[in-house]
Order: sequence, then structure tokens, then C-alpha cells
Amino acid sequence: MGLTAVSSRMPQDSLEAYQWLESQDKLTYRIGYGVIEAFGNVTDLEIGLKEWAAKIGTGSDKIWITGVGPTAIDGASSRQCTDQKRTGSYTPIDSWFPMGQCHTDIEYRGAVGRSAPIRENYFANWVVGSGREGVRFANTHVAVDRATSNMLNFAEQLQQQYGKDATKNWAFDHCGMVNPKDFERIARLDIMMSCYALISVTRAPGMAEAYGDEIAHTFPSPIKRMLDAGVKVVLESDSDSFLWDDIEIAITRKDRSGKVWGPDERVDRPTALKMITNWAADYFLRGDQIGSIETGKFADLVVLDKDYLTVPADEISELRPQVTVFDGKMVFLHTDFAEEYNLRPAGATISTYEEIIEQRQSRSQW
Repeated sequence: MGLTAVSSRMPQDSLEAYQWLESQDKLTYRIGYGVIEAFGNVTDLEIGLKEWAAKIGTGSDKIWITGVGPTAIDGASSRQCTDQKRTGSYTPIDSWFPMGQCHTDIEYRGAVGRSAPIRENYFANWVVGSGREGVRFANTHVAVDRATSNMLNFAEQLQQQYGKDATKNWAFDHCGMVNPKDFERIARLDIMMSCYALISVTRAPGMAEAYGDEIAHTFPSPIKRMLDAGVKVVLESDSDSFLWDDIEIAITRKDRSGKVWGPDERVDRPTALKMITNWAADYFLRGDQIGSIETGKFADLVVLDKDYLTVPADEISELRPQVTVFDGKMVFLHTDFAEEYNLRPAGATISTYEEIIEQRQSRSQW
């Protein structure tokens, strides 16, 4: 793929596997990870969150903590946390859950006359406690419009009470549905948005069926208009698709059938590239070390087979890395490139993306 850094939430067993690779000098990309085991296991939030706040950003040059929190703040599936009215085949859901479910909601009120209502919400307490104690909120699903709006309400309260730095470097992931009415608040509160354009565009037909065409064209990953409003937006990839598919769709906004969704949200190529490199490095909390080729930063870079800036937009997904350099060493070479230039660096993988995927699939089937 040409990736030299990845950010994701990370369970402890996965983390230890990557740390073992690092100890063997076999880890060929950097990992900024969000801790997830702490959420739900910290009973005294004041004490526990203070301890975690001191760990944000710590680690090595290859693996470090970018945040601590839940895996998701929004509701799931048919109970999606949205303010939008469902139509078509989704109508019956509204009779049960008119506003869906956000994890920050206090949903269960208790059977009348039989049990005490639940008066607190751990998700909400965690978010407020994070701002109070200085724990960075990131690497967490905040994918739907009401979930985003709820989080912005928390951010406003925290900044009013504890100052602007209470939510410093906070980031909301996925941008599955963002209400345009919230753009100004996102910018004013200095919240970073990490957007998954590919999944937003490919799911737009279903969103049109559920909420109508206007919502499907304006709410999913509204990258360009958020940028115009002054929001810092980074581009993410969160599937088995090839990385360059994500970049292409951010530029074209075309679904698999070729239909354009949200034409006003298309970005140009330099912007798309910055969103997944230089600006993304700030999401990683390592903007001074990675994300661009500059003196003083790590020598992490990729050589492509074609010019990203000039190939037809619909062919960006076909770009393939020829060389990936990590920490100043060639760690991957395309088979053809290695043969043409007679390169066989020690420890480097010489293959193609397609061959590696085929090998992985064969192993998983076995």
C-alpha cells in the first residue's frame, strides 16, 4: 500500500504483538494507538483519568498512545444515533426508537413503580472527565449527526468550564453523517474530523433510501465544506480496500456504479494528499516527525509507478508503490522495479500488493 504509519484503537494483545515485532526490528510502519481496555475498567474517573492523561503521547518512535477511551460513542445499526427522520423501508424503526440511540444517552428510565431509574451515564461521565483531566479523545467512532452534536455540546461545556485546552487535539472519527449546521461549531471548538469518504460514498444509495437524496448528498463525509468552514479534516481508510481507492473517492465522490454523491464535497488532489499525510500526522500527535519529507523528520516515503497529480482521476486507485522507505531503509520493492534496477536490499519484501493479498487470503482460508 505504501503506508508508513497507521492509527487505530488497539487491544492489549494486538499491541503486544506489534511491540514484539518492534523488539525484533521487524516493524515496518509506525503505530499511534488508542487504548480501549481502560474504558469501563476505571471506576474512579478522577484518579484513573489523571493517570492516563500523563501517558498520552508516550511510547517509542514506532509505537505510542494517541488517546484513551471507548471504541464508539454513537449508536449502532438500526438504532443509529441520528436526528433525521427515516423513510421508506426504515419507517417502522421510528415507532420504536424515534431518535435512535447515542451511547451518551440515558435511555433506560426504569419500570414505573418497580425500579429506580438510571441517573448516570458512564460514556457521558468519561467524556466530561477526559476534558477535565486532560485525556485526549480520539480513535473513537463518532459517526452520526446526533452523536457528533452531543460531543460538541460536551466540548463547549468543557471549554467554558476549563478553558480551550480542555479538548486540545480532540478528534472525531468517520464523519458518516455530519449536520452542516455543526460546521461552524466544529471549527470554533477546534475539533479535528477524521473522514472515511469511501464508506460514506458507497453507502450513500442506502442513505438516500433511508433519509432522502438531500441528506445523502450533504451529510456523509462533507469534507470540502468543512474545510471551507475552517475545520481541520484528515482522510482515513478503514476497510480491506486499497488505500488509493479511498483517496480517489475523496476526489471523485463516485460510488461503485459511477454516480457522484455530494459533488460539492469533492477535493483537489493536493488537498486529498495532505489530508492523509501531513495533516494526518497531527492526528497522530507527531506532526513534527512524520507526514512530509523535510529535514528533521523521519525518512518515511513512497515512490509510485505514476504521477498522482496527472493521472486521470478515475485511475488514482490503480496507483501502485514501487518502493516504500521506512526509517531510511527500503522495506518494500515492487518485483518489476527490483528487477529493473537490480535491487535486493537485505530484509526488504520484494513482491506486489496483489501477491501479498493473495497470500494473506490463502493463509486465512487454510
